[in-house]
Amino acid sequence: MEERVEFKSGFTWRSLLAIILAAALFIPISTYTYLLMGTALGTVSVFFVSLLFAEIARLTYAKLTTQEALMVYYGASIGGSVSIVYFLIIYRSYFINSPFAWSAYINGRPLPEYIPSWLTPPPGSSAHIIRNLFHPDFLPVISLYTTMLILNLIADLGLAMFISRIFIEIEKEKYRFPFADVDFSIVDFIGERRPDKVMLLVTSMIPGVLWALIALVGPTFTGIRIIPIPYLDLTWLIQEHLPGAAFGIATVLSIYFSGFVVPFNSAITMLITSIFIGIVFNSLFITTYPQVFPEWSSEYFKGMGLINIINRSFIRVWFAPQIGFGLAAATLMIFLARKGIITLIKSLYRKSDKSILDFPSNLTCLLMFILPSLISVILFHILVPEVPLWVPVFSWLFYGPLIGIVATAVLGTVGLGFTPPSFVWQTLVYLTPYQGYSGFVYQVVQPGSLPAGFSQQVKVALRTGTRPRDLIKLHVTTNVIGWIIGLISLAALWMIAPIPSAAYPNTVYTMPLTAQIDVVTTTRQLRLSAEYVLVPMALTLIVAIIGLLLNKVGIPFSVPGFFSGLFMQPAIAIPICIGSAISRFLMPKIFGKRWGEVRGYIVAGEGLGEGTLIMILMAASLLSKSSWIWPW
Repeated sequence: MEERVEFKSGFTWRSLLAIILAAALFIPISTYTYLLMGTALGTVSVFFVSLLFAEIARLTYAKLTTQEALMVYYGASIGGSVSIVYFLIIYRSYFINSPFAWSAYINGRPLPEYIPSWLTPPPGSSAHIIRNLFHPDFLPVISLYTTMLILNLIADLGLAMFISRIFIEIEKEKYRFPFADVDFSIVDFIGERRPDKVMLLVTSMIPGVLWALIALVGPTFTGIRIIPIPYLDLTWLIQEHLPGAAFGIATVLSIYFSGFVVPFNSAITMLITSIFIGIVFNSLFITTYPQVFPEWSSEYFKGMGLINIINRSFIRVWFAPQIGFGLAAATLMIFLARKGIITLIKSLYRKSDKSILDFPSNLTCLLMFILPSLISVILFHILVPEVPLWVPVFSWLFYGPLIGIVATAVLGTVGLGFTPPSFVWQTLVYLTPYQGYSGFVYQVVQPGSLPAGFSQQVKVALRTGTRPRDLIKLHVTTNVIGWIIGLISLAALWMIAPIPSAAYPNTVYTMPLTAQIDVVTTTRQLRLSAEYVLVPMALTLIVAIIGLLLNKVGIPFSVPGFFSGLFMQPAIAIPICIGSAISRFLMPKIFGKRWGEVRGYIVAGEGLGEGTLIMILMAASLLSKSSWIWPW
C-alpha cells in the first residue's frame, strides 16, 4: 500500500491522556507479570488497553482518529517494554549478599569487596534488609542508572531517526517490513472498525482460542497435558547419531502464524542455517572435533534434553562465536546499504525538502547520537579507569550502530526481530587484562536497540497518515512515564515480598542463573580468546558473500535470513518455515489476490485469540492462589 501524502498529528491531548492512564494501569500489572512469569504483558494486553481507551472515547462522542489510535497502541507497547528497566538494581542488591558472590574470589579477595557503592549499597547497608529502593543508600545508584537511561534514550533516538531514513526513504523498495502489516491491521481495527475487517480479525481469533484451550486451559483444570509447552523435545530421536543436537519443534501456534508474513526464501535460508548451527555443529563439536570446545564435549550426556542442550551449548560453544556472527552481519549489511549511508552523510548539513520524514536534520540526529554517548564514555572512564578506552569506544561507536543497521535490515526483509548477541560487553572486557567486577557489569551507552522497531513504527505511521515526528514525542514521553511508574511499581513489589522469593517464581530461577554467569565471567572461568570471535566472523562473511554470488546467477539465497538463522534455534525456525510455506503455496489459492492484504489481520487475530485466553488463565490462577485476609 502506498503511503499517504497528507499527514495528521496523532500526539494530541486525548492520546496523551490515554497513554498516561494506560501506563498507570498497565505498567504495574506488566511489572508483576514479569516477576511472576518472566515476560511482560504482550501484544494482546497492549491491544486491549488501546481498545479500552478507544471505546471510552467513542462513548463520549469523541472517537479516536486512526492517528491517535496509533499513538495509544505504540505508547502502551513502549510503556510495557520499559516497565522493568530498574530491575537490575534489585538484582545487584541480591547478588552482593548471595552465596554465589561470597564464594567467588578475585586475586584472593571476595568478589563483593570489588562492588562499588554506586552499583549497589555495601553488604551491611540497612537498605538491603528493609528492601526500600528509596533508601538514601540507593539514591546514588538510581541517579547513575537514570542518567544512563536518559543518555541512552537520546542517543538511540538520534541513531534510529538516522537509520530509518536509509530503510524507509532511500532504500524503501528493498525493505517492506512485513510485520508492519500486523501493526497496521491492529491499529486499523481500533481506529476504523470497518465491518469486513472486524469480522476477519474476530474470525481469525478462533484458532488461537482453540489452541490455548487445549494447550493451556485444559491442563490447568484436568492436570493432563496434551501439548508440551513451549517445545516438543525430539533430541531422543537422534541422540544416538547426532549427540548434542538441539532438535525439537515449538508448539506455540502463534509462531507458525508469524511465518505467514516471512518471505519463503528468507524462511528456507533461516531454517538451513539454524539446522547447521544448532544440530550439525553442536554434534560435531562432541563427536569429531571435541578438542575445539572440550568443556562442551565433557559436559554433554545422553538424555540431556533440549533446554539443557540449548543453555549449555550457548555457554560452552556459542558465547564468543555469536559476537563474530554479529560483526560479520554488520559488516556486510553496511556494505549492502552503503548507497543510502553515503547519501545521508552527504546531506549532513542540509535538510532535504523532498523528505517525507519530518525529523530534525541528519546532522542533528548524528549529534544526538554522538554527544550523549561521549558523555557516557567519559563517565565510565572516571568510574572504571582500569578498563582500556578501546572497549567503550568500540562498543558505542562501532558495535551498537552496526547491530542497529543489521536488526533493521533483517526486520525490514524477514519480518522477524534480530536478536543481537548476548554478553558482548562482557566478552570485550574479558579480552583485556581487567580484574574486577564493575567493569564487567557497568557499561557505556550502546545505541542500536531502537532503530529496527522505530523504523517499522515509521512505516506504519506513513501508512496511517500520522506525522513521523509524533513518534519522537511519543518515545520521550512514554519512556519517562514508564521509568517513573516502573520504579514505583518495583519498589512497592519489593517491599511486599523479597526478590527472589516464592512470591515471584520467575526470579527464583533467573536471578541465581544470572548470578552464576556474573561469577564465571568476572572470575574468568570461560574459554574465550580473539580467535573464537575472528574465525567465526571470517567464515560467516565467506558464506554470506557466496550467497550474494548465488543470487547473481539466479540461485535464491537470503542474506538477512542467513544472519537471522545464526541466532535462531531450529525449534523456532521449523514452524516459521512451515508457516511461510503455507503462506506461499496454500493461502493464495484460498484468498486469491486478497491474501497480501488480509494476512496481517489473520496473524494479528490469531495472536489476540491466543493471548486473550492466556490473560484469562493468568487472572484465574492469581485469584485461585490469593489468600483471604479476613478472619472469616
